[in-house]
Amino acid sequence: MGLIAAIATCGPAALIRAQELPSAPAPQSTSDATQTQSQPNQTLQQRVLGLFPNYFVVYTPHPAPLTPKQKFVLTLRSQVEPMAFAAAAVSAAYGQAQDDPGSLGQGTGGYFKRLGAAYGANTFGNVVGDAIMPSILKQDPRYFYKGAGSAHSRFLYAIASTVVCMGDNGRWQANVSQPVGSLAAAGISELEYPPADRMNVGRIFKTFAVIEFAAGAENVFQEFFSRPFTSRLGSQRQPAP
Repeated sequence: MGLIAAIATCGPAALIRAQELPSAPAPQSTSDATQTQSQPNQTLQQRVLGLFPNYFVVYTPHPAPLTPKQKFVLTLRSQVEPMAFAAAAVSAAYGQAQDDPGSLGQGTGGYFKRLGAAYGANTFGNVVGDAIMPSILKQDPRYFYKGAGSAHSRFLYAIASTVVCMGDNGRWQANVSQPVGSLAAAGISELEYPPADRMNVGRIFKTFAVIEFAAGAENVFQEFFSRPFTSRLGSQRQPAP
């Protein structure tokens, strides 16, 4: 839904104008090597209210670009955080309430089947969208905090970040990685269903739309609410002169 709304309402070009974008990563020099190597450790310290992981947000100008290894480190680490299991637990509870899919049954057994399926689908989608595709396409999976301009422009920027992302080359480009990850999660979730009812195209794209809507909503949260409550901001480099 975030993807659809961004395109249908204004289009990426209208939503994000060059003069409104946060600063791109500055080119790296030899002196940046130490900072680049320590960046994941710094980012892993970012937590909202000191509890909830906030790894994939950049709050300051000119962060060093992530290496493929660092993209995998951040992604895999995020999947073993308690919040990853909590999100899967909520999704499983919703599925249990809706008895969807019915083949998994009810009771404790049905719930834990849904929990495992939800956690697996989320993990698979995140690894594809935040690590594999960004490494192949050389895109940055992080959200680049804007923090300036009118509330309206910041809201549109946050929504448009589902279709526009920062490249490892420091240039803004079409965000292919994140939607592919959403589609991967929607597709793999079909394994919950009986073989005769799998790969329902309508259901896949409905799930994809829900995931994209959630991504847009998360970006809005990051843009307007997370920074005051995020401790030990990492992934930083001093602004270029």
